[in-house]
Amino acid sequence: MRRFLRFWLLLALLVYSVGLSAGTRNVILILCNGVNLAQLELAKQAGLSRAGLSNTAAMPVGGTLLPLTGRFRDLEIAALNALACGYAGDRSLGVTPGGDEVESLLGEARLQGRRTGFLTDGALNDWPGGAFFARENPLPPRERLEAWLPLSDIDFLAGALFRPLPTALEPLETPMNRLGYQLVRTPEELRNAAAGRRLFAIHELEQDSSVLLSYMDTALRILPNERGMLLVVNCAAPGAAALVNDTAGVIRELWRVDRVLGRALDFFKANPSNTLVALISLYDIGDLQLPRPVAADFPVGRSRSEILARLAAGRVSGEKALELAGAGDLFAPSSRELTAVLAGYSRVANSPLPRSFEPWLDRVLSLRDRHSGVEWLTRSVTISLTPVFAIGAGAQAFAGEYNALELHDALRCALGVGARP
Repeated sequence: MRRFLRFWLLLALLVYSVGLSAGTRNVILILCNGVNLAQLELAKQAGLSRAGLSNTAAMPVGGTLLPLTGRFRDLEIAALNALACGYAGDRSLGVTPGGDEVESLLGEARLQGRRTGFLTDGALNDWPGGAFFARENPLPPRERLEAWLPLSDIDFLAGALFRPLPTALEPLETPMNRLGYQLVRTPEELRNAAAGRRLFAIHELEQDSSVLLSYMDTALRILPNERGMLLVVNCAAPGAAALVNDTAGVIRELWRVDRVLGRALDFFKANPSNTLVALISLYDIGDLQLPRPVAADFPVGRSRSEILARLAAGRVSGEKALELAGAGDLFAPSSRELTAVLAGYSRVANSPLPRSFEPWLDRVLSLRDRHSGVEWLTRSVTISLTPVFAIGAGAQAFAGEYNALELHDALRCALGVGARP
């Protein structure tokens, strides 16, 4: 009897240990780099139900990512390397400082037999994607990152390229076809893509960032399988808006991120026992501050680029220009500040072509932001605390405070790989 009980106890422990080593079957990692905690608070205060990250309220685990220690010339690259590959290096992608090749999280997942995907509303040959598929030392130009795409061994690659879009996608079309990728050029082809094929989808960089939702829908349809999946989704648009201190644009793009997160949560609800969803921002851009509560009438409509396009398209009155910028009622009718702002606009509008409205608009948007309780301190990547949200199998590992290296190890453990030695 004792031998019988001992046998079943050992068997139970073996099954349990195998289950732990197998990891979570489906891991969805959403990157929203460039966002700090103040930006999320701004979105909640100013956007209400129209913008922000409302779906994070459904994620029970919250963590805080600490800045990397040490001196880095490029904090963005160092943080991306730390997350994707498990070491912090700011002048290389996908290799150790000594030049030894390492596997990224996506590479480790492929070795396990999982299906993998990397999706972005930005460019595939930008550094976030490169950190997951490239092995370059020193830091390569984007053209060399693009050359690594046919070697990336990822089941679904989707994004833009930093170059004019050729009709045939050369020089990528031939090697991607040889590797069994189905080239996707239209929304219809994306919706009708077969589940057993590899996909390579390209959009134009200036395209509406809602294209990421279409990529997400396709990925969640074709990637899940019995061995599991790792899906990395890079939401680049909020960071791009923060680079130019476009407050309304950041709020609107965070709303798009919220919709992407909603797709992931829908998948989690259908597979709650074996799915982990994590939303991560590795670094901050702009160092946004909220010295006081945000005004309730803060505009969340037009982005900075849209306003510039309207101003450049044709002559409008100074009052109309202020209205386009969401600052139409910011000044008293007879104030000196209004007189100066209108005079500045008149000088630009009447200047010879090509005329630039950017300095004038940036001044108006800065005045509007300060009036509404918002202040940007820079237009670059900064050291700041950034948020992490998680839900699902193993989500508790993402509570508390940790840096990007420790975050990498937590994700490896979620995949069942174990911490990097």
